[in-house]
Amino acid sequence: MTTVITTKEELTDIIEKAIDYRLAKFNNQPKKPEKNFELLKREDIANMFNVNINTVTQWSKAGVLKPHYLGRRVFFYKSEVLEALESQKILKRKKGHL
Repeated sequence: MTTVITTKEELTDIIEKAIDYRLAKFNNQPKKPEKNFELLKREDIANMFNVNINTVTQWSKAGVLKPHYLGRRVFFYKSEVLEALESQKILKRKKGHL
């Protein structure tokens, strides 16, 4: 084991540089978009896409939409529904590919 003698100023400088390095590395990470926590019922999604409620249930079972449960009720995050729409999962399923 080696003992290093340093001054208070040198130690402070080393710590500051390490913190600056870590902060810069942290700030350069891609930021996740904030999730819209607005909840939609199956009926809302069916009306939104002009489909039957059973179609929404099929999309859920097929993994197109991710259901969230509150007791026995089923909800969907609006942001996740919009993501599925943007990736065209819903549009492809709506055209009859399910």
